[in-house]
Amino acid sequence: AEGAVFYYRAVSRDIVAPDAVWIMGPTTTETLTLLTCYPDWVFSHRLVVRAALVASGPRNGPAPGTSRPRTPF
Repeated sequence: AEGAVFYYRAVSRDIVAPDAVWIMGPTTTETLTLLTCYPDWVFSHRLVVRAALVASGPRNGPAPGTSRPRTPF
């Protein structure tokens, strides 16, 4: 959402084959999926990091667990 900030926590890390398209399928919870080629200079696999949404709020509101305003991006 425009003007919102979302906080995620990494919950898993996997190394998969390049044809493991299931990793991009829908999830039952709000999930961030990051993909990159792996390992360096070979790129025969994909490193997949999954993260779960832990908090969200307005961009100018306090960061979760604090009373301090966030620094604007």
